[in-house]
Amino acid sequence: MIPTLLRLLSIGIAVALIVRWLQSRLQTRDQSAGTLDESVKNLDLWDSMNDHFQQRDRELEQAKHWSDDEIGLALEQYIFKLKHSDNDTDEWLLKLAQQPAKAAQQALATLSDQSMQSRLRKEPQGQPTLYRACQVLMLAPPSQAAQPIRTLLAANDEDVRIDALRWLAQVADATYVDDLINGLCSGDKDARGAVLNGLRDGKHAPNSRLTIDMFEPVAALLSQDESKDIEAAAQLLLQWNRDAALSRFEQLGVFSPTHIAFYDTLKAMLAQGELLPRQQLHDLWQALDAHDPSRSDAEPVLQMLAKHRADDDLPILRRILARQHEAAAAAANALLHYHGLQDWVETVSQRPETLRSEAERSAMAVLNYDANVGNGGHTQFFFNSNGDSWQTALTALENASDTARLEILREAIAQFPELPSSNRETRHEQLSRITNEAAEIFEGLDARYCALKQPAAVTITRLVLATPEVFRD
Repeated sequence: MIPTLLRLLSIGIAVALIVRWLQSRLQTRDQSAGTLDESVKNLDLWDSMNDHFQQRDRELEQAKHWSDDEIGLALEQYIFKLKHSDNDTDEWLLKLAQQPAKAAQQALATLSDQSMQSRLRKEPQGQPTLYRACQVLMLAPPSQAAQPIRTLLAANDEDVRIDALRWLAQVADATYVDDLINGLCSGDKDARGAVLNGLRDGKHAPNSRLTIDMFEPVAALLSQDESKDIEAAAQLLLQWNRDAALSRFEQLGVFSPTHIAFYDTLKAMLAQGELLPRQQLHDLWQALDAHDPSRSDAEPVLQMLAKHRADDDLPILRRILARQHEAAAAAANALLHYHGLQDWVETVSQRPETLRSEAERSAMAVLNYDANVGNGGHTQFFFNSNGDSWQTALTALENASDTARLEILREAIAQFPELPSSNRETRHEQLSRITNEAAEIFEGLDARYCALKQPAAVTITRLVLATPEVFRD
């Protein structure tokens, strides 16, 4: 939980910095014609963020060596003295998270101190100080955490109540099962998701009193039209009691493409390493294929089929890969699983660029090109560091015979006064000289790119499978 918390807090701080900077830029920027928007070219934001994170890293390193007294002072500051709207709150919690066990124990002592109860009941800006104390408690929750957390279920702030429900599901035992069932069956989507996420994060022992009592209420969600909750529910059932879960899926008719829980249950099974028999998967694919399946529809069935690793199934996956259709992306992903290369991006990313093979650089270049254009268009691609490898992406698209993307990238390159530099700073200067007319062409190319029928995943997978041994550990 702690690494996830740290990532979320870091993202929150970065977003706050971006929003604050953009607001100031929007108030002062020059609306001159003939160039791309100034916010694309200006690097002040990145310098500001870099300075902030370097300073924060130094402070976090110091927090790793705080004494008990220093942790106590930080805890007092975080729980009782900071305004709830103050951005510094995330910084303080990050610091306390550097020594989670000590911080949580001191938070528990504060929660247990009778002399503190009046201070803990205060609710500045609607958020009780008790909530702050429980936030610290959840850095390394002790067995006594459930009781103070349960108190927050009566808080005035809805967000506080939802967090409390998630925390209670994470740390509670069967004593609190009624609270969890009430949250699960309340009809409130946020409350239901909080309970499921908490139960998942809590990793409660299979066949414990809590999981036995929660099995049927969670299974009931498989008949409700909430896909996000269905996948989480199915995964919990499999973790708690595999045989009972599979039997319940059969009873509910989940293994039919028309059942609302079909796709998400299969995804949950994949996450747990459970596969349907090959013949059943062939029958399911034929039923799906007759109704023009989307990528998300086809993905779990084809991935399960690939995980059986039967040579007779390869021609089927290759035929689907050749289609100008979203389902081809599902086949691409399935083929990567068949060859044990589903984690190739992580494998290659761990290698320094100077040690990557030409095949690895080519696949990564197309992957990054697609991700950047899909997120912010060609302007983002050439602005970001991934634009350094535009030539590699161009060559890779040509070698993979992806003529549609190759043509679009060539037209984007042609909008530069000269060939784009492989140096980011020089390329920023080139971007600053691109006219509004060229910028409009970029937007048109972005639209054409997004309308392509063949998914980029097909090209990328073909590049990887051309020399599969290169992409393995």
